[in-house]
Amino acid sequence: MKKLNISLLVAVIALSFGASNLAVSHASTMDTADLSYVSSISNINETKYNNEGNISNGSILRIKDDSPVYALKDGRFVLTNRVTSSGTDWSVGSTVETSAKYQYFQISNNEFVKNGINIDLIQFSTLFQTQS
Repeated sequence: MKKLNISLLVAVIALSFGASNLAVSHASTMDTADLSYVSSISNINETKYNNEGNISNGSILRIKDDSPVYALKDGRFVLTNRVTSSGTDWSVGSTVETSAKYQYFQISNNEFVKNGINIDLIQFSTLFQTQS
């Protein structure tokens, strides 16, 4: 009980000196692992190429802001020490959804990016390819 009261006192003192957003800004930049399990895997967004090496169908990811890379371990996604850099494009392999309804896009062997505001999923179709 004493420890709780001291922590509360420290928080009140910190707030009075304008440190109100210190913990919030730190927490908002943190991304945690998805503790739910994989519920489905599909290849609906998989990038496909034609014989000339051009994208013929599927999707690519455009990274708008540095995004953490996850690995699949024991049916759950865990953070790695890698990030995708802003302004880069990635071919999509499998699309994985978890039981908590999070969606991850495979960008390499056991490397995934979590769907969110930092990425755009750009879909291609043979309808949009130019004829030569």
